[in-house]
Amino acid sequence: MAKREFIWKNWDTRPKDAPYLVMVHGFRGDHHGFLKIAENLKEEFNIIIPDLPGFGESAEWPDKKHTVDNYADWLAGFIKSQNLPQKPHVVAHSFGALIVAKMVAKHPAIVADKLVLLAPIASAQFNEKGQKRIAGFVQLLLKTPHGAQEKLARSKLITRFITWQHTETPDKQLKRWIKDEHLRFFGKFSSARSMFEAMNEAGSRRLNEDLLTAHNQALFLSGDKDKIAPIASVRNLAKQLRQTKLVEFPGHGHLIHYEKSTEIAQEIKKFLG
Repeated sequence: MAKREFIWKNWDTRPKDAPYLVMVHGFRGDHHGFLKIAENLKEEFNIIIPDLPGFGESAEWPDKKHTVDNYADWLAGFIKSQNLPQKPHVVAHSFGALIVAKMVAKHPAIVADKLVLLAPIASAQFNEKGQKRIAGFVQLLLKTPHGAQEKLARSKLITRFITWQHTETPDKQLKRWIKDEHLRFFGKFSSARSMFEAMNEAGSRRLNEDLLTAHNQALFLSGDKDKIAPIASVRNLAKQLRQTKLVEFPGHGHLIHYEKSTEIAQEIKKFLG
């Protein structure tokens, strides 16, 4: 495990027999991304939101790469280490959904049989040629001087562009809040190395193979304007998985955990209730 781990919990005053919920954030995120949803779930669930190693307040791994497989093994070990009185349900967003799908494929006995996946990546973002280009680009970046790596990785201009590209809500106040959240927390990763390694994984993976081998019930929550996890691929995967329900949010995209937090919390309660 990483030397330093940050975990957000709400259960200091919660009954221990309430259901447990582990929430796994996406690429470049941290626990802050789930706080609006957690606020709407805190009366019904004991909630645990770790910062993935290399992101937020958790240290990176100095001796291994930040891959989906390594994160899946880490997450299984993390859940075991909490010594919970019951198996937790898991909620994950985007890159976090890739990690959770891999974890349940490798460690099926760790969690309860219901998964909630927000903006699940059901198709690789790049074809084989594109994946090789991204991998080559990442390797080139990692060979550049450390200062240049960090400056590029933490560029606020890039953060603003990514936020603008993926924010779909017409609510101007909510748009400003999402931008501010990303400017505050989107650059909170340990190093350019951990960020670029995870970026390479996020762009080349999809969760199809792992979920097709698992036996969990799943709830997919997706925006029909998602540019990273296109709704057509999510619909197709949901049809392949007999125990999967898909709820779509018209007019919204990849940042549904920000844009539709109240509605998402309601869907989670219904599915896990």
